[in-house]
Formats: sequence, C-alpha cells, structure tokens
Amino acid sequence: MYAKIRNTKVKPKMLALILAITIGSMILNSSPVEASTTIIVNKTIVLTSSFNGGGNTYKHGPYLGDYPLFRLVGTGDTLSNVIIDDNNFVGRSPAVIVSGTSNSIKYCTLNNCVRYGFTAASATDFYIGYNTVNKAQYGISGASGGGNSYWASGVIENNKISHTILCGIKVKAFKNVIIRDNYIDVTPYFKHNVQGIHFSADAPSINVIVENNNIVRANSGLYPSLGSIGLSTDDGPTIADPTIRSTGNIFTNNKVTDCYWGAILQGDNMKVSYNTIDTLRYRILNYGVNNIVSPNTYV
Repeated sequence: MYAKIRNTKVKPKMLALILAITIGSMILNSSPVEASTTIIVNKTIVLTSSFNGGGNTYKHGPYLGDYPLFRLVGTGDTLSNVIIDDNNFVGRSPAVIVSGTSNSIKYCTLNNCVRYGFTAASATDFYIGYNTVNKAQYGISGASGGGNSYWASGVIENNKISHTILCGIKVKAFKNVIIRDNYIDVTPYFKHNVQGIHFSADAPSINVIVENNNIVRANSGLYPSLGSIGLSTDDGPTIADPTIRSTGNIFTNNKVTDCYWGAILQGDNMKVSYNTIDTLRYRILNYGVNNIVSPNTYV
C-alpha cells in the first residue's frame, strides 16, 4: 500500500520518518523570544567586577534619589548590555559614574535622563564606547572639581548621542583623553541651544584630542530659532582652580553639519584644524588667545 505526495509514491514507514525529521528540525530551529526584564534600582549598584546586563532594563527607583544607578570603582571591569532608564529624575549626580582604573562602559543604552549621563570621574584609562544616549542633559562628561583629584584619562569613541538638553560631550577635568568617531545630534529638542562638544570652565582639560566626530543638526526644522554649536570653549580662569588653565587641546578632522555655529572659542590654546564645517550662519568665532583655527574646509 502506498501514499501519494506530489505524485511521488512513498511508503508509509518512510512517510512517518520524513515527518518526524521535519517536525524535529522545526523544534530545534525555533527558540522562544526572551522578554526584557525591568529591574528597579533603589540603591546604587557599585561594581567591582564586570557586569553584563543581558539587555535588561535598570530603572531609577523611587528611593534612589540623586545618586547614580551604576558606579564602577574596580580595575579592569566592564558594564555592558544594559538599558538604563533614569526615569526623568531631576538631579545633579550622573546616571552612571566610571572611576577606578581601566574600567569600561560598552553597548549600553541611556533613556529618559535629564541630568548627567555617563561621567568619568577620577578615572585612569577609562573607556566609554559603542553606547547609545537617547536623552540626557549632558550625554558624556568629566567631573567637576578639577585638579589632580578629579583628572580622568581614557577614550570616548563610537557613541551615538541625541536628544541632549545642553551638550553631547562635556569636556572637563580630562587629561590625555581621546574623543573620536562619535555621532552627535545637536538638534535643540528641549528649547535650549545645544553644543556638540563643549570644553567647560567648570574644570580645565589638558591634551585632549577630538577627532573624526560627526556633529550634525539632524532636524533643522525643530525650534529653528534656537542655535546649535559644533564646538564651544568657555573662557577662563577655571572655576575649580584658577591656577590651572586648559592647554594642548586639539579639534581636528571632524565634520560639523547644519549647525548655526561651527565653533565658538572663548577659551585659549585650542587648535582647530582640518575640519569640514558646513554651517547655517557662522563658521568659527574666535575670542580666545593663542588659538589656531586653520586650515579648515568650509562648505
């Protein structure tokens, strides 16, 4: 006795074997979709070893207050694969602080932050890379205070930063830091002028290299009366320590597109060269001393 399948005669035992193999293959090749878990954070998670969040969401809880959700304090540790929801908490402390030695923040996403986002404070050889900031007052920054107790050295690269209230990357108390290959959207989403990379007078910075970043106002129609700035530097003396001045900082090979100002330089000793600047109004306004602002390409 035979069964017909597409005009091909197959014995019943063979048919059963084929069906068993097919169904087994379907079961092996199917995997359940794992739902992301939300963890409420009511006390800062202090990391002294690497932590992979597995794509789960860690949300600012009602009892956390003005403290970070995570703080890295060890040596050679990494915070990775975490979705951080700061729950629009209004405060002065950052959502995440990296300190210690050779610690990293990688492949994390920051949402609903209206204070400092990722901050390097008293950090040696830190690394902040391949993260997404969807909302923050300052996406990535150094720490206030300045001087030897707050210096941070390391690398900030390949981050995607948008919907910032004031600034994409705030440079302060940075010493020997490289900031490269970041995408920063300076569209003024929150009715403020937005700066792509800002050297702050809160604390001096020394020998910072800013290179190959893409700073763009992606939505020129949103709040068109407000400005966006590719690079800005504050004037001195610094608030933290007037005896220490920013020096040796370089802004090179960056692309600034559709901003009102390519750069506003009120601070001193900055080299701005080999950048491509395509602005809506002003190219570079240089009010500082000993700044080098050429050659650059103006579109």
